[in-house]
Amino acid sequence: MRGEEFTQELARGKHWTEALFVDHPEIYLPLLEARREAGREEAQGIGQVLSKLNVAKGSKLLDLGCGIGRHAVPLAMQGFEVVGYDISQLYLDKARRYADKMKVTDKIGFCRGDFRQVESTLRSRKYLGFQVIIDMLESQGFYGEEGDIQLFKQLRRISGDGCVLILQALNRDFLVKNFYEHAVHEVTPRMVLHERLEFNYENSVLRNNWKFYSKGSAGVLKPVLEVTLEARVYSLHELRRILTESGWENLESYADIRKLDKPGPERSTMVMVARRMS
Repeated sequence: MRGEEFTQELARGKHWTEALFVDHPEIYLPLLEARREAGREEAQGIGQVLSKLNVAKGSKLLDLGCGIGRHAVPLAMQGFEVVGYDISQLYLDKARRYADKMKVTDKIGFCRGDFRQVESTLRSRKYLGFQVIIDMLESQGFYGEEGDIQLFKQLRRISGDGCVLILQALNRDFLVKNFYEHAVHEVTPRMVLHERLEFNYENSVLRNNWKFYSKGSAGVLKPVLEVTLEARVYSLHELRRILTESGWENLESYADIRKLDKPGPERSTMVMVARRMS
């Protein structure tokens, strides 16, 4: 559309995660709220996996990219001692209110920080020795493959012996098989998202241009925000390799933590379960 005037949030030196989750978190918030019930169900699946691995209730659990507490709060309700970590102050404030509503504030704490500084940030708060670390945000690749390797190494250093790591990731094989270039989504009755995708087959980097519009009473769209997301996406064997290189032993994998079913190219996500190597 010609003549559109978006708020452009790709200032020099600013990563897209800051632009979206720090500067304009309210834009993405409805997408998180829409997945709240799924978060409760996924927390049940996480609990089943941890029980199978003999991880005791009361263990220290880090929820990386906890957002509004979709997993952190239900896991605290299961009895885990949870720390929620996120870059967005707005999301953390909402997670705290959720914890208060569910009466688990004594079992959960929150910490604001960037994934790239997770070790130093948590050390400064004396949050160490985790028996469980989860990342259900599908955030792998946000900072490239090298960024993921460094993140997994940081997580290993702040975890305890035998720590279990559970990650949910986008499935590259599904993406390639079902690739589309453009889509329109209704975020809320008054907000529309136009996305345009590009996929680099040489380095498996997905580039996704998001344009958010507010929708008026007459259906007229007004530009609100434009941000371009970039992420390295992985096949199952690639993510297993990176985890091993970073000091984690792969245990099992699923397509959906709620169903604990087998991964495959027909499933959009994959869940990795690994254990900290000695």
